[in-house]
Amino acid sequence: MVSYFPTLLILVLNSVADKFTGTQYNNLVNMTGIGNSKVSCYSQIHSEVIMDNCKLKILFHVLPDCFLRSAIMVGREILSNGYQMTLNANRCTLIETKNTDPKVINECFRKIDEQVSFENITTDITDNKRSQLLTVLNKFAESFTDGLPKTRVTTGQLEIRLIDPTRTVQRRPYRLAPVERETVRKIVDQLQVAGIIRPSCSPFASPVLLVKKKNGSDRMVVDYRELNNNTVPDRFPLPLISDQIARLGGAHFFSCLDMASGFNQIPVHPDSIERTAFVTPDGQWEYVAVPFGLRNGPSVYQRTILNTLGELAHQYVVSYMDDLVIVSTTVEEALERLHKVLTVLTEAGFSLNLQKCSFVMHKIEFLGYEVSAGQIRPNQRKVEALTTLPPPSTVTQLRQFIGLASYFRQFIAKFSEIMAPLYKLTSSKKNIEWLNEHEKIRLYIIEKLTSEPVLTIFDPNHNIELHTDASSEGYGGILLHKIEGRPHVVAYFSKLTTPPESRYHSYELETLAVVNSVKHFQQYLVGRRFTVVTDCNSLKASHSKVDLTPRVHRWWAFLQAFDFEIIYRQGKNMGHVDFLSRNPLPVQATKTSEINEIATIDKKIEQKRIDFTELPSNWLLVEQQRDEEIKSLIAKINNNELDDNVHRTYEIRSGIVYRKIQRNNRTRCLPIIPRALRWSVINNVHESIMHLGWEKTAEKVYEYYWFEHLTKYVRKFVDNCITCKISKPKSGKIQAELFPIPKVSSPWHTIHMDATGKLSGKNDTKEYVFVTIDSFTKYVLLHHSFNIDSNCCINALKSSVSLFGAPARIIADQGRCFASKEFKEFCDMHNIQLHLIATGSSRANGQVERVMSTLKGMLTAVEVKEVRSWQDALQDVQLALNCTVNRVTKASPLELMLGKIGRPLNLVTPIIDTDSILNLPEIRTQAALNINTNASYDKERFDRSKAKVTKLSVGDYALIENDERSQTKLSPKFRGPFKVVDILEGNRYLLKSLNSNRTYKYAHDRLRKMPSLEIPLELDDSDSDSNLAESGIGFVNEEGIIVLDESGE
Repeated sequence: MVSYFPTLLILVLNSVADKFTGTQYNNLVNMTGIGNSKVSCYSQIHSEVIMDNCKLKILFHVLPDCFLRSAIMVGREILSNGYQMTLNANRCTLIETKNTDPKVINECFRKIDEQVSFENITTDITDNKRSQLLTVLNKFAESFTDGLPKTRVTTGQLEIRLIDPTRTVQRRPYRLAPVERETVRKIVDQLQVAGIIRPSCSPFASPVLLVKKKNGSDRMVVDYRELNNNTVPDRFPLPLISDQIARLGGAHFFSCLDMASGFNQIPVHPDSIERTAFVTPDGQWEYVAVPFGLRNGPSVYQRTILNTLGELAHQYVVSYMDDLVIVSTTVEEALERLHKVLTVLTEAGFSLNLQKCSFVMHKIEFLGYEVSAGQIRPNQRKVEALTTLPPPSTVTQLRQFIGLASYFRQFIAKFSEIMAPLYKLTSSKKNIEWLNEHEKIRLYIIEKLTSEPVLTIFDPNHNIELHTDASSEGYGGILLHKIEGRPHVVAYFSKLTTPPESRYHSYELETLAVVNSVKHFQQYLVGRRFTVVTDCNSLKASHSKVDLTPRVHRWWAFLQAFDFEIIYRQGKNMGHVDFLSRNPLPVQATKTSEINEIATIDKKIEQKRIDFTELPSNWLLVEQQRDEEIKSLIAKINNNELDDNVHRTYEIRSGIVYRKIQRNNRTRCLPIIPRALRWSVINNVHESIMHLGWEKTAEKVYEYYWFEHLTKYVRKFVDNCITCKISKPKSGKIQAELFPIPKVSSPWHTIHMDATGKLSGKNDTKEYVFVTIDSFTKYVLLHHSFNIDSNCCINALKSSVSLFGAPARIIADQGRCFASKEFKEFCDMHNIQLHLIATGSSRANGQVERVMSTLKGMLTAVEVKEVRSWQDALQDVQLALNCTVNRVTKASPLELMLGKIGRPLNLVTPIIDTDSILNLPEIRTQAALNINTNASYDKERFDRSKAKVTKLSVGDYALIENDERSQTKLSPKFRGPFKVVDILEGNRYLLKSLNSNRTYKYAHDRLRKMPSLEIPLELDDSDSDSNLAESGIGFVNEEGIIVLDESGE
C-alpha cells in the first residue's frame, strides 16, 4: 500500500525495503514528526520505481514498521523532481510537469534535520559572548549544512541566451574507465537526490569528465566550452580585490560566511534548463540549479549576492563571490550585524557551509591575504610555496617563480627593476644559466616575503601622500598614510621602463612616474585630496607651465582629473623610494648552510675592505697611532731600547714611523703599514696592477710600503685571491696520479665506448661513428650513425652484442647518450655494469681516445684520396685496425680474438700456410703479461711527471675548471664554488652545487681548492718555508751598514 502524505521525505517500512534494488546508504537522519515527535533513520535506499506510469529515481528513508501505517509514504520531496500531484475523492495521481518555479521548489524542498552542531565553531570569543553567538546561530540552524545546499535562492536565476539560437551542442560522451564510470554514476545519483539535476531529453548534450579535488576525491565537471562560445556574455562586474581589501580598514572583528556549493543554490531559468543538459555513457541529465563551468555563472552569482544583501553590501558586508566578510569594531556590533545578515540570507534561501565559516575573529584570511586590526600580510601558505621552490633550472620553472612572486609585488618597492635580470632570462630558448646575481635576487625576494612587510590598509580619513621616483631602468611610487606624523605604507608600485622610455629626459621620466603611479592607485585617489612628493624640482614648476611637449601635455591632461599638490624634497630625503635602484642588492641569508657559511665570511671581508678615497689625508698617521705594535715600537725608539744598529734603521717623520731598507740595490725609506690596513693595502696594489702574480705584487708594494714578513703575506694573499683563482689557468706541474683500471685476461669482459662526430665536413649534415674497443684484445668495432642520442647509442651496443654477447662492464664518458636514463636502463636490464668516467678525465678512457685519434687520421686519408667516401671505407678501416699489431699486446686484435692472423681484402700475399693459425692460449697469456707490464710503466712515468696530490676533504669547497671548448679566450677558467660531499676512488670527488641539489663528478686535476676567505691571513708555522723568505732585502742604518735581522747581526 502506498500513501501520499504532506511529509517532506519519502519513507518506507523496514520489512518492505529488502524488496528494493539500488544503492544503499547508512547515514543518520533525525526527523521531526507531527507533535514534535522524534524518529531516527539509519538507512536509505536510492532506487528506481514506477508510479502512475512515471519512472522515478527516489531516495527512500527506511523506518521501523511501528512508525508507518502504510508500506510506503510519498512526501513533497517528489515535487522537486519535476512532478505534481492531483488530488481527488478517490486517489492521488502523479503526473510529470516542468513547473520549477523557484518559490514552489523552495516551499516543497525537503528539510532534513542533520543535527548541525555549533560546538566546534571557529571563533575568537569565549564565555558569555560565545553563548550569545550560539544563540544567534541556533536561531538559523536550518540555514547551515555540511553537505549540498538545502534550498534554492529567490533573489536571482541564471538565463542562458544564445548568440545563435539555431546552434545546439551535440557531443558524444567522453570515454571513461570502468572505475570512473561507476564514480560518475554515484555523483549523478547524489546530485539527483539533492534536486540539483534531473533526467533530460534535451537536444543539447555536453560531455562530462572527472577532475581531482584538493583532497584527492573526484569531481564531475561538464565540458561547457562549446555552449559558452555561443552564450551572450553577462557583463555584471566582479569587485576588484584591492577595493574589497581596502574596505577592511578600521575593523577589529570579522565574521566570514561561506556559501554551500554556491552556484548550486541559484536556480536556472526554466527556458534555459535544457541548455545545461549533459551526457554520460549511461544517460542524459540537465541542471535545474546553476552548475560550475557556465560562462555567466560568476556574474549571475555576484548579482544575486548583491541583490540579496542590498544596502548591507555597501555598509559592513564585504563580498567576493561566495565569500562574505562582516566587519565590526566591537563584539556586540559583530553579533548584531551577523544576526541581520543571516536573516537576509535565510529569507533569500541561501545555505551556508558551517565547516568553512568563522565568527567574530580577530584575524582572517581573505582573498589571499591575512587581515587583522587594520594590517595586511601575504597568506603564509603562499609564502611557504615560494620558500620551498629550488632555484629554477629551466625557463618554464623561472616563469612559474616570477608568476608566484608577482602575486605579492605590491609588497616590494621597485619590483620590476629588481626582477629585470630574471625577466631577461625568460627569453632564452635553452636551459638558463643561473648566476650568483640571479640567486641574490631570488633570495632577496624570498626574504622580503617571509619577513614582516606589514602594510596599512587604506583609510581615506588619513592624510594621503604619493612618493615617486624614476630612473632610466624603471619608475615607481609608494602610497603612504601620515598617522600621528609617522608614515605608514599602503602599497608599492613599480614598473620597468620600455626601451623608448629609458631614453626619456629625467624630467619626463619623473612625470611618467607620477602619471603611472596615479593610474595604479586610481581607486584610492579619485575624488580625494593627496600630495605628490618628488625629488624633481622642475616637475613642480611644470604644474602650471603652458609650453610643454605633446607627450607631457597628454600626461598632464590625465592628471587634471585629480586633486593634488606637488612638494619637492631633496634626493637625500627620498632614500625610501630611491634605495634599491641606487645601491647593490644586499646579501640575504638562506636556509642553505653552505651559502650561509660563505656569505658570513664574505661579509667579514667586506668589513675589512677600506675605501682609500674616503680616508682622511693623515690616514697613515691615525692608523699607526691606533696600532699597539707600532705604538710599542715608537716607545722603544724614543727610549733608546733598541740595539744601536737596528735603532738607526728607523726614522720618525711628522709622527709617522719609517724603515730604511735596501732591495734590488736600491735604498728606500718606507712607512710601516699597521696591521689593520695590511689587507686593504695589498688588495689595492694587487688590483691596481690587474692581478699580476705575487712576485710582481710584492715588488710594487716594496716601492711604497713596508711591514714585517711582507713577502710572505703577499704570497699568501695572492694565493687566496678569488679573482685570480677563477680567471687564471693552472700553471706548473698538475697535481695528478694515474689509477689504471684493473686488467682482465679474457676477451669482451670490459669494453670502452665513445662517439666522434660531424665527420662529413658539411654544414648541412651530421654523421657520427660510435667506437667500441675491447679492453683486453683491443678489438675495435665501428658503427655509423646519423645521430648520437640514446637510441643510436643503444643500437651501436646491440650491434656489438650480436657478435660477442653482452660484456660485463662498459666504460664511457659523461656524454648525454651514455649518461641518459634510457642507456642506463638498457645496461641494467642486461646486467651490464656502466662506469662513467669523471668529467674532463679523458685519460680514464684512454684506450678509445687513442683509437679515435688514429681513426680520424685514417678517415681523412680516405677522403683525401677521393676514390670512395669514408662511409664506404668504414668497415675496411675497422679491419685494418684489427689486423695490425698493437703496441701494448704485441699482437693484433684479430689474433687475440680469433687465434689467426688477419688479412685485409686488398693485401697481396703468398699462398696461405698453416703458420697463420696461432696458439690462442699462449698468445693471450703473453698479451696479458704485456698489458700489466705496460700499465706499471705508464703509471710510473705519469706519476713522475706530475706534482704530488694534496687531497681535498669532505666539506671543503672547490672550483671546477671550465671546458676550453665551450669558452672564449676571456671567459673565466674556473666556476663555483662547489662543496665536496664524497671522496671517490682514484682521486675523484663528488661535488654538490650550492644553489641546487645537483651533483657533479670530477677528478682532482680538474679542480682547484676554494681559496680561504678568512682574510687577513695570519702567518703560521707553514709560512716559515724558505721559499717565502724575504730574499734580497736588508735594513740600512745611518752609517750605511746593512743589518740582516732584528738582532743587528
